[in-house]
Amino acid sequence: MHESIASKTDELGMNETTKPRRSGRFVLRIGADLHDALIDLAKDQGVSLNQYLQNLIARHLGGVETAEYAYQQAQARNLARMEKYSEIYLKAIEKQALAKKTIELASREQHT
Repeated sequence: MHESIASKTDELGMNETTKPRRSGRFVLRIGADLHDALIDLAKDQGVSLNQYLQNLIARHLGGVETAEYAYQQAQARNLARMEKYSEIYLKAIEKQALAKKTIELASREQHT
């Protein structure tokens, strides 16, 4: 009987060297404080907790950044850059509005 099972598994491509297909999911129990800290770190990176942990594990195991991680880092940098330029733009608009108001007030004072 052992030989027939072995021959069947070979036919199906399920020999001892074949790795089972994983679902890609696993449960990890961690403390609430660590969970909160990881969520904060993920938010800082602009990614989901799941993606943050995937990147963290991939970098730890492989010692290299995955293309996806590099892409997300670039996105986070671009977002930060866009926010910075938006702040600069808004400050410039505020200065322009203040200058316009100052000119209008000065013009009124000259006419009175």
